[in-house]
Amino acid sequence: MAKRLVSLLLTVVLCFSATSCAFVEWIERDMHGEMSLYEGGVIYKGQKYISTNSIFNIELETDDVKLGWVYNFPFNGTARYYSYTAENPLYIFCCTTGDYASKVYLREDFDYEKESFVLEGTETEIKLAEAFVKSEHELESDLLDKCQISLYLKDEPRLKADIYCHWSEGKWFFRSGGECYVLSDELAEILADEGFVKPNVAEKADTIGLQGADKLRPDYNLGNCKNLMGDVSVILLYMNDFESGWTGKEMAEFREKEVEPAFDFIEKQAKEYGVDVNFTIRQYDSLYYSGEVLSGSGYVSTDVLEQAAKGLNYSSAEEMREALKLKCGTGNLIFITVFDKYGVPYGLNPRRGSDMDLTEHCVIFTSDFEPQFNGYYASEIVFCTLCLYGAENLQASMWRKSLAASLYAKDVMYGRKSDINDNNIGDATAFYIGWLNVPPNVMCDENW
Repeated sequence: MAKRLVSLLLTVVLCFSATSCAFVEWIERDMHGEMSLYEGGVIYKGQKYISTNSIFNIELETDDVKLGWVYNFPFNGTARYYSYTAENPLYIFCCTTGDYASKVYLREDFDYEKESFVLEGTETEIKLAEAFVKSEHELESDLLDKCQISLYLKDEPRLKADIYCHWSEGKWFFRSGGECYVLSDELAEILADEGFVKPNVAEKADTIGLQGADKLRPDYNLGNCKNLMGDVSVILLYMNDFESGWTGKEMAEFREKEVEPAFDFIEKQAKEYGVDVNFTIRQYDSLYYSGEVLSGSGYVSTDVLEQAAKGLNYSSAEEMREALKLKCGTGNLIFITVFDKYGVPYGLNPRRGSDMDLTEHCVIFTSDFEPQFNGYYASEIVFCTLCLYGAENLQASMWRKSLAASLYAKDVMYGRKSDINDNNIGDATAFYIGWLNVPPNVMCDENW
């Protein structure tokens, strides 16, 4: 036993002796190459490069030049320093794991804050000094909303800032390198205009001619879908197009598992407010939409119902509506067009004062993914249907979302739970669609 222990100790000593220089180098973090470290960054060939506090990111490319390296004590691996050239580069970046920069250093004489950066996905330019500044704000743990944006240097697109923003108390913030930054009002406005984030305050609709509480619900009692009560006929129109189509089984399943539960839900919720609503469903199928129906990113198709009407041998959607009023015995009609493909559903209901002339209707999309329908789209159908009667998105702006979060978390106009029975219709939505005539106090808040 003693001989084994002595042998083991001798082996350890020999190994240590053989590698002692490397071990000391590992401990002391000696830099290899024409580089050295200093407290604020690195020095390369006598030129200082200042740390950017993890704001910028760069991916390693095959043509990049390795300028130096150092053992990454006390962590594993090696810190490798690269740039696009070995001669007076604008920036140097360090990779510790993989091919993505963990730190970026900019040449001391380069004032990046005064340079033009481009918002990725747009042509919008902004100076970084006008984009954000440091802040002492403490971000709460339960953040309401977030978004990701990227800004890249116009003259050197590889130099990019990937920013993960969080909304808090009326501003957008992000953290980087242990520091907190706040986005300027100018950049926040650009992000809202470009559709990256919701505006802080919802756009106010035209209220000319409205009196009293109705000024808070400008889309109520407007157009053809005025009051959601009494006998209502749902006109369900199954649409095919160049890339999707319905089978008889799929239409029956969608009606049973999505459409009927959606309108059963509205009937039950109406009773909570002492309102009687009775839906009947009339179905039409094998209708063809010519063209590419738009969905998402603020783009919609306004001719879906017109094409459906012509598929049923009417000259227009308006003529179809008048004819179906007689067939159904009620003037309260809801038109729902459905495509069996992926898309973002919407309800088309021109706002008060709009010059858009069309018959209100919903454009609903399913998904081309399995499994088959199981109730997921019922909440979307309810959301879009209520929009026709004046309901508004309770997340239409950041302040409204903040105010509604604690009061209306289950309201179908706030969250749209995948199980229709996990939703409700709160008093704000009930007021919007005329089931209540006194608005809840929160709607009088100027930020609503």
